[in-house]
Amino acid sequence: MTTTPNWRTMAAVALLAGTASYFFLDRPIAYFAHEHLRQAVFVQMQRLSEPLLPAAVTVALVTGGLQLFGRTLARWQKILFFCSVAILLTTVITDELKSVFGRTWPETWSNDNPSLIRDGIFGFNPGRSGRAYSAFPSGHTADIATAATLLWALWRRLWPISVLAVAVVVVGLVGANYHFLSDMIGGGFLGASVALATLRMSGLLPAVTPGRSTPAAAPLNPPARS
Repeated sequence: MTTTPNWRTMAAVALLAGTASYFFLDRPIAYFAHEHLRQAVFVQMQRLSEPLLPAAVTVALVTGGLQLFGRTLARWQKILFFCSVAILLTTVITDELKSVFGRTWPETWSNDNPSLIRDGIFGFNPGRSGRAYSAFPSGHTADIATAATLLWALWRRLWPISVLAVAVVVVGLVGANYHFLSDMIGGGFLGASVALATLRMSGLLPAVTPGRSTPAAAPLNPPARS
């Protein structure tokens, strides 16, 4: 991986994949997961992203506090700060978008929420807020996509870990039937977008000039001179 992802290409792919998933894949996958999967292992897999938010809060408080007390932050500390900001932004934006889209869940599992499996309800209800209407976008997927994009962009050789982390969470969510596939496509696109925007605004990635290809970012730890 030698260049950062092109956001417009990402947006087009996410839109097409999400639309196709909504019409052709979401319901069959949900019915299959309900009938054949839903083992405890899938619940544990999707929890991989859950430590990210408390970790981001802790890092932001520590590094921000050091700065307020007059300490000069090392480059790695600044990187951690901006990474934590990206994860926090992802969480806030995801929670707000859930209320905008108002999507119901595959299963009934909390406060008698309407669902596809129990009630045959499927779709979006714009403006409907509350836990029962907050399936889209997937918060777990958004968080892990943010972290994976940060890792991929800053430490290019670790891209297999990024892909594996996202795959574990997505498979867990599908297997537990916690989300529709399109929820995860939306969450993944949101998380990657927030990560890239944060990195570019922080200067850790070069800004995009319209009409030009995105230049490769400098390595995080350039090799010493020989």
